Amino acid sequence: MKQLMILVYFCYLLTCSLTGTFAESKECKPFEWQCKSGQCISLDVKCDGIADCADQSDESSEFCLDTYCPNYTFKCAYGACVSGNAKCNGIKECYDGSDESKDFCDGNINYGMSSRSKETSFKIRSPRQAKAGPCRVTLGANMIISTKADPSFTFDDGDFLGDLANIKYSCTSGYSIFGRKENICFRGSWAYPQPKCIITCPNSVIQGITFRVTCSYNRTTISCEDAIRPGTVVTATCALGYMKPDGIALVDTLSCGANGEWDSIPHSCVPICGQQTTEEFSSALMDVTRVPWHVAIYQRSNRGVRFTCGGTIITSKIIITAAHCVSLKRTDPTKYIVLLGKNYIEYSAKEKLETQEFNVSEIHIPRGYLGENAYYYNDIAVLVLNEFIRYQSHIKPVCVEWRSHAKKDPPPDTLGKVAGWGRVSSNVSFSNELRAITLPVIDTNECIKKIPPEYEPFVNADKFCVGSPEGAGAPCQGDSGAGFLVAKDIDGIPTYFLEGVVSTSLSRDHCSSKSFVAFSNIQYHELMIREIEGNVTPK
Repeated sequence: MKQLMILVYFCYLLTCSLTGTFAESKECKPFEWQCKSGQCISLDVKCDGIADCADQSDESSEFCLDTYCPNYTFKCAYGACVSGNAKCNGIKECYDGSDESKDFCDGNINYGMSSRSKETSFKIRSPRQAKAGPCRVTLGANMIISTKADPSFTFDDGDFLGDLANIKYSCTSGYSIFGRKENICFRGSWAYPQPKCIITCPNSVIQGITFRVTCSYNRTTISCEDAIRPGTVVTATCALGYMKPDGIALVDTLSCGANGEWDSIPHSCVPICGQQTTEEFSSALMDVTRVPWHVAIYQRSNRGVRFTCGGTIITSKIIITAAHCVSLKRTDPTKYIVLLGKNYIEYSAKEKLETQEFNVSEIHIPRGYLGENAYYYNDIAVLVLNEFIRYQSHIKPVCVEWRSHAKKDPPPDTLGKVAGWGRVSSNVSFSNELRAITLPVIDTNECIKKIPPEYEPFVNADKFCVGSPEGAGAPCQGDSGAGFLVAKDIDGIPTYFLEGVVSTSLSRDHCSSKSFVAFSNIQYHELMIREIEGNVTPK
């Protein structure tokens, strides 16, 4: 009997040492926490600044020090999480009072306290304050409040949401949020101040490719990407590569009115086309700044990316090239990449100037194109890029001038420039660096007399002939799709116009220095080009 009593006493001591003097034998339910004494409390009140355990173990550093506190709360010295507004508010919300300690509230560092903070009463937060009820939803004017997870699930004014509920603010049409767009309910109060819905002017009016804008509010520069409140003043000027049409002021100034409407709209600027950045070029290696409209077209395949053809920029989203460059099997825009600002043929080559890379979203080819089976009739293609080009000094469009039917063909002896990475001769690979040549237009009848008879059908209705009777050279494989550019004097400035694109050689030796080449004349495809251009004109 004595031995049994000793065993019982030993077990009693062991139990006390592990769980405290008032140990309980029962186990806690899910979502409960067991105090050191064995008492069970709700898990969400552990380390909240208020002692719920009789032995205060739920507010001790032993169990709270490693607690994670969200950034909208204040972490007490022993680890508990209390309201983010608890620090130095005159109320001890941390169980150890560290939210009102002199380190935070009575030092030389200003934590946003007023000069009276040293005289705070240090009232102790009551348990009722600590366990405040749910948060009340208050709808501001023109405001929509929804759940963060599902914006379609909205709340009414006066609804109550539980602890840790996340909400998202938005506004009715014509209004924008000013302030934090999200909030969270934390122990009976919202973690952040409620924002406001203020009437705003639409950003779309001041967003465009052809012009740039600067915004100011109360004489302070602000971002034009943010919501535009009444009183904002916007200054619009032409973007690089664009100019104002004749008779239009160079600078537009507009203001956002109190009714959420702009007092005017910016004028669209027009592109500066066909002008070189550097001096005239000759038949030699060259810099892209002398042909800023020339582009490189690459094709994706299982083996990587390979160079296919050249092309010419005519607008900020349209490239003109040859149909045979993009229709070997089937026309698939996703297989092609267009690179601008290139000097070197290799796709990954390091360039001196910035390049711009685009995917192709659309490819348009005339219905009558049948390739070599129809002697490359209608051998022209319009590529629509997935985004707008940002014009720079070495990336610009060429000019296009549409003419009447009687003047569609360029006159014989018209000199034109052709750039590309084509072969210099039949037995060598593509040129690594960009090259250019100047060649004359050959009279069609004269061209037919000088080419082999089997090539005569290739000089068809939409072609003009270019050649090199003097043996200066000619476009070769790799130059397909490149433009034939004719210079005109516009107000004393040499300005280049696109006449056609390289289609096919008219010689048995395709890279002979005396060979002739058929170019597809863009004038015969005016309707197709202009219709596509009208669908993608930038603002």
